[in-house]
Amino acid sequence: MGATLSIALLIAAGAATTAGAAPEGESAATDPSATATVATTSTESPTDEPTDSDSPEATTPDEETTAPTVEVSVATAGTREVGVGTNIWGTATGAPNAPVTVQALVDGNWSTSRTGTTDANGFYAVPLTYGTNTPGTYTFRVVVAVDGDYAISPDITLTRTAPPVVLSAATAGSREVGVGTNIWGTATGAPNTRVTVQALVDGNWSTSRTGTTDANGFYAVPLTYGAGSPGTYTFRSVVTANGR
Repeated sequence: MGATLSIALLIAAGAATTAGAAPEGESAATDPSATATVATTSTESPTDEPTDSDSPEATTPDEETTAPTVEVSVATAGTREVGVGTNIWGTATGAPNAPVTVQALVDGNWSTSRTGTTDANGFYAVPLTYGTNTPGTYTFRVVVAVDGDYAISPDITLTRTAPPVVLSAATAGSREVGVGTNIWGTATGAPNTRVTVQALVDGNWSTSRTGTTDANGFYAVPLTYGAGSPGTYTFRSVVTANGR
């Protein structure tokens, strides 16, 4: 979500004063799991590796004939922050030491993402890498090869969330009237993002200046409200990132 941090600056009287500019305006998983048996007769396994930008070809096995009775359960963590590793896992009952293919639903087509193998008890755990670095909800399924046929798990999702923004702010603490100064800090997790500096005026937060963080999230914005009048002024920085 976005982040907000308040901080105070004392403007000390100097030899001369000028009228200060008023601010521009007021600112105002539960781990899902399921079990299903699906039969197919295709002998061709999906092969396209999905990427966040590619639209792979469909690689769905033929589902018209009956495969051996294999039940495939499937589960994910439900939600993970972007960049955090996680698996898809489950059990293919009746399919020990069998090839496992993890598919991602991309533009309406199933595309191979990763492969693995069940153990002697039919258990599998395969990393989920498709969409790792992009927020969003992704749909997956597991295809288990059994004697030339396929057993397919139910569909399951994983939601990738953006990390929270951590915002810091600092001022010089005090300055004589008429002397320029900044508010500065870092918005961790919000590079190249708009920063709004607000001043507390008559109990309400009002926008004073705006700026932008750099590639590392650092920002420095001039403090102009109250610059020409002695007094103590309260400011805060507001950063809205990842749509929150």
